[in-house]
Amino acid sequence: MVSVSGPSCARSPEQDVAKNSSRSMLSTSASSSRPSTPATKNGSGSSKGASSSTGAPGEKEKSPMRLPLHNPTTCSTSSSPHSRRSGASSTAARKPDMDLDLDAISRPVMPIYMYREILDAFSDDDFTMNLMMWSFKHCDQFPDEDPVDVEQKLEWTQLHQDYRAKFEERAEAVLQEAGYDVEKIIDEITKFVKNPRGFHLEADEDSIHGVLDALTASEDYIKFVRHMQSVKARKQWARNIMGDDAFEASGFFG
Repeated sequence: MVSVSGPSCARSPEQDVAKNSSRSMLSTSASSSRPSTPATKNGSGSSKGASSSTGAPGEKEKSPMRLPLHNPTTCSTSSSPHSRRSGASSTAARKPDMDLDLDAISRPVMPIYMYREILDAFSDDDFTMNLMMWSFKHCDQFPDEDPVDVEQKLEWTQLHQDYRAKFEERAEAVLQEAGYDVEKIIDEITKFVKNPRGFHLEADEDSIHGVLDALTASEDYIKFVRHMQSVKARKQWARNIMGDDAFEASGFFG
């Protein structure tokens, strides 16, 4: 009888060595990829820790809980009642400022060249002469002492109002001729003379300072009293130079 045998199932020693080497490499790779179990005090792994890491069959491993960190650049606080109240209060606090800005914008603006026209009117010979004679007439009512150290009289307040009215009437006359009606004219012009906003005032420095002094006196009561005291001193100086007879005959000093 002829026996027919298939391919031999026996492995050569070289094949066994290669297979064992492959198993060893796979086992080593798997063990290195798994986290090691922390050792207990006696050096052995904890059974509880091992069971929690492996888990029961079919149960997914639970990851540790992580709390989200607060990021002020990404977190919105608009839903907070406190933030809504704060926002409303800040908006309410800014509202008056917005109203003031709108009011300033809505006010009519007088052209720069009109300031020059009014300053020229204040420097006019007729106006300055009238103002000087009025001052000489009433300056004797004011004392020589510092106005802050003496009792103020009602008559001084009325004279201050009359002095201011002279500037207002002169300025209003110029503005009416040009077709303008501006409130608080003297205050605006005084600010302009102190800060002309880049507008070149074509006048000598002494003339501008004289106008500024007169305007400041019309705005400030104490400065008005001191101005009248200065006029009183000049009047007395003129009397001493001219003599009483010539001084009285001139009729210029009231």
